[in-house]
Amino acid sequence: MTSSDDTARDDATAETTPFDDTQAEIPTQVFEAASNVDENGLVRPVEGRELSPLEQAIRDGQAGTGEMNEVIGQLVNALVVVPTATEVNQDLNEMQPVLFDRNGTPMLAAFTNVDRIANAVVEVAQYAVQLPAAELIQAIPAETGLVINPGNTEGFEILPEGVVQLINDVRGMLAALEEQQQAEQPTTPSKVSPSQIPNF
Repeated sequence: MTSSDDTARDDATAETTPFDDTQAEIPTQVFEAASNVDENGLVRPVEGRELSPLEQAIRDGQAGTGEMNEVIGQLVNALVVVPTATEVNQDLNEMQPVLFDRNGTPMLAAFTNVDRIANAVVEVAQYAVQLPAAELIQAIPAETGLVINPGNTEGFEILPEGVVQLINDVRGMLAALEEQQQAEQPTTPSKVSPSQIPNF
């Protein structure tokens, strides 16, 4: 697992780019970005805040006590915070997320919590949008990777090829879930015998 801290240091100058998303009705929440930097220059969660399941899975993976599949499973089921240079009012097409340059590869920055956003990101993106990671993943532009918690010890990155695979996996999971929900719903109304209706 590659540390997202490496990506943040590869290019300390983050930039923003317009976000092209076809899913414009995703529930969002707008935050003012903030950061908590320790004496080593690394971002830490607010003291006393419990790690989210995704953050715990990342920590376990980095410690060698967890697997990448658990991290990915937690990611696709999590809400993530995406910094943006513009305020977003329920239309994700207004979003201008932060991209880091990783040796010529753009990496879209997302965070597990607003308190994980690093100062370098706050300088170019004063707002953040919270949305389901599964929706974000499906909207990542081609040839773009994803970095979770850049500038943090508990973070990781997925290169563009991995994002494409993850998009396919997420779409497959969503399709299977939809099929399951449809199978659980009756397709034709059941007939009721008139004798079962009281006072008939």
